Amino acid sequence: MKHARKILVILTALMLVFAFSVGAFAASGRVYDEADLLSSDEEAKLSDLLAEAGANSGAEILVAAFDDMEDYGYYDIMQFADNYVESHDLGANSVALILSMADRDYWITTSGECINYITDAGIESIKDYMLSYLSSGDYYNAFAAFAARSETLITEGRNGNIYDYSGSQEPVDFPETDFIPEHSFPAARSGIISAILGAIAAFFSTSSMKGKLKSVSAKSGAASYAVSDSLNLMNHNDIFLYSNVTAVPKPKDPPPDSGSKGGFSGGSSVHVSPGGVTHGGGGGKF
Repeated sequence: MKHARKILVILTALMLVFAFSVGAFAASGRVYDEADLLSSDEEAKLSDLLAEAGANSGAEILVAAFDDMEDYGYYDIMQFADNYVESHDLGANSVALILSMADRDYWITTSGECINYITDAGIESIKDYMLSYLSSGDYYNAFAAFAARSETLITEGRNGNIYDYSGSQEPVDFPETDFIPEHSFPAARSGIISAILGAIAAFFSTSSMKGKLKSVSAKSGAASYAVSDSLNLMNHNDIFLYSNVTAVPKPKDPPPDSGSKGGFSGGSSVHVSPGGVTHGGGGGKF
C-alpha cells in the first residue's frame, strides 16, 4: 500500500512538472529573448500581451532578440528577420520585430495580409512609437509599444481604415491610451518621490547654511555697496553689439515617390526572400 502511494505521489509530481513545462512553452511561444534583455517576469507579461494582441487583430505578432545575427551566418538584418519568421511557421499573416544587439540593428517584417495593413507609413509610425524605448534600453516597453501599435494598425486595416501616406483613406487615430505601459509606473513614481525628497533635503540644507551667515545683512540697493566718491559717471552710451537669429524650417509634406524602398508613395514596399516568400517591412539602427 505504501509502495503504491509512493508511486502515485511520483506520478502526480511528474504530471505537475509536465503541465508547468507545457504552460511555460506556450507562454513564451511568441517571445524569443536569446539576448536576455528581459526578466522572466517581463517575458511572461510580454508573451501574454502579444498573444492578446494577436487574438484581437487576427495575426501572429512575434518579438525576437539576439546577441549577434552573425552567429547564425547572417550579415543583413532584413534577410535574417525574413528567414527567422519563415523558419518558425507563424502562419499566413504575421508581423515580427527582430533585434541583433551587436550592431544595434532592428527589422520589422510583415507577411500576408499584414503587408497591406501595415504600410510603409505604418512602419514609420511603429518606429516613432518604440524607438525612444529601444534607444534607452527599456526593452519591455519597446516590445509592448510594438505590439500595441501593430495591433491597432492591423485591426483598423481590417475595418477598411489603412494608415497610409497616400491620403486615399482617413488616417488612423492612435489614442494616447492605446499603450500605457503599467511596467513604467513604478519608475515614474520613484522618480517623483526622489525629486520631492531631494527638494526637501535641499531646502533644509540651504536654510541651515543661510542661518550661519551672521556677518551680512540684506541691502535695498546697489549704492549701499559702493565706496563714497569712488565713481564719477559723466555720460553713458548703449552700443548694439550683435544679434542671434534662429530659423526654424516649416514642416514639409511627405515627398512624392522617390522610386526607392521606403518611398512615400503610399502602400507597402515589398521584396521576395530567398525562400520565395513576399515580405514588407522596414528597420534601421537604434
